[in-house]
Amino acid sequence: MERLQIETSRTCGIMQGVLGAARGFQRKVVFAEGEELRVLHAVRAVLDEGCALPAVVGRTDRIAELIDGTDLKLRPGTDFEIVEPHDDHEFRDQWLAHRIAQEKGWEPPDRPSYLMRARSTAVAARFVSSGKADSMICGTSGQYSWHLTQVKAILGSPRQRAIGALSVMMLDDGPLFLADAFVNRAPTPHELAEIAVASAHHVRRLGLEPTVALCANTQDCESAASPQRVMSTTREILGSRATSFATLGPTCIDAALGGGSKANVVIFASAEAAAATRGILLRVSGGVEVGPILMGMANQAHIVTPSITSRGLLNIAALAGAPVSSCA
Repeated sequence: MERLQIETSRTCGIMQGVLGAARGFQRKVVFAEGEELRVLHAVRAVLDEGCALPAVVGRTDRIAELIDGTDLKLRPGTDFEIVEPHDDHEFRDQWLAHRIAQEKGWEPPDRPSYLMRARSTAVAARFVSSGKADSMICGTSGQYSWHLTQVKAILGSPRQRAIGALSVMMLDDGPLFLADAFVNRAPTPHELAEIAVASAHHVRRLGLEPTVALCANTQDCESAASPQRVMSTTREILGSRATSFATLGPTCIDAALGGGSKANVVIFASAEAAAATRGILLRVSGGVEVGPILMGMANQAHIVTPSITSRGLLNIAALAGAPVSSCA
């Protein structure tokens, strides 16, 4: 409860513009893991805020059972739509889940539970692809990578492809935007330039002016694949595009966050470096984060992490509920 109060107080200001924009559109957002209590708390919050039309994937009887033990005052099927996972596509979903597990070399310890979660993500993605919902949210359990694989398989296209994930760390002196800890292990300079442009757009979406630091965290220039060389090339690409935001670097994280030209967006040369920094800042900030925001999928899908709270789910639902251009 204390963490929720801290999270609410820190994220309230930055999310007000997005919440306001979302109320004007009433987009339908489907939560893949509808049989989780914190998801149902998020549904209640979405209804109270009026920022989206919520739907969930899950079994109606199980959802009703969960609600009965709470003070949520939710009416399944009336206040929110329920998408039953047991349909004609069930075998396809199980096959897809098995195929992904085999390709990645995973051995899920609880195969029935794993298949249920994997199926729920696929069902939510199909619900969006069929036009029955505008966006989906998944990831409250399981690995980010297998959610991403299914989202890309069902919703991805040459024009809509996941290019990166943007994490918004809510620190005492303001938000800090980090990319990309989840989608690209070793992005190319062209991919990093796309990530930087998309990240800057989302920063403006949240009412702030971006200053982007290209973080190499090394002075090694020996090889073409060195972080320093990769970030130098990325800056050249951004320069050729005449971007409208300030760009720093290549630099290290200390320089990016200190001095007179303090950055509020840090782009890392690898997912490993981004994830390590994100983990440290989560501990410093008490775990308060908005996102991750999945960039490149036309706001049709967002993949959260298992540590997300019901307030965090509300924030993502507001982002999913407002067209990106409406908040730019």
